[in-house]
Amino acid sequence: MSQFCFFQTSYQLRDTWIDRQIPFVGWTIIIYLSHYPLLLVVWYINLDEKPINFYMPFFLCSAITFIIFFFFPTTIERPDIYPGIWQEIYSILYTLDKPVNCLPSLHVSLALLAGLSLRKQGLVKKIFIWIWVFFVSFSTLTTKQHLFIDVLGGMLISCFVFTFLMFLKKMKKMSRASRIVLK
Repeated sequence: MSQFCFFQTSYQLRDTWIDRQIPFVGWTIIIYLSHYPLLLVVWYINLDEKPINFYMPFFLCSAITFIIFFFFPTTIERPDIYPGIWQEIYSILYTLDKPVNCLPSLHVSLALLAGLSLRKQGLVKKIFIWIWVFFVSFSTLTTKQHLFIDVLGGMLISCFVFTFLMFLKKMKKMSRASRIVLK
């Protein structure tokens, strides 16, 4: 999906003063790529959760994001790959993940949902995962895969999805409670 662009041209996002304050840090690609193990770890931690309760936020967030990508494709200018220890990994990343469909950042939104899914878990697990979520989100900036606006967009989408689904869950409980009272 990262290479898909419905329209011939995409909107070029411009960096802000915040983006210019955050340097490119080559080794943070390891943290950036740890996004995928993060999702697997959170899935494993939540195995006792009903599948619909766990998967629905991720599905809804991805669906909304892909609709945005479809109608409002964006692109960013990435730095050249400089020779060094991380050059090969960045070469593979740049080949597989073109700099399109940047806003909102799906890395950030799914990582944030991973953290939010731990409501019923212990404090140590929550702290560990939230630190991981923070570093994955920040690494989108230090690898120059995303701009600050993309991170904000990813946070906004995940918070909207989470709040919306919690609202629906609450409405469902209230509906059940009212049926019991009316009996």
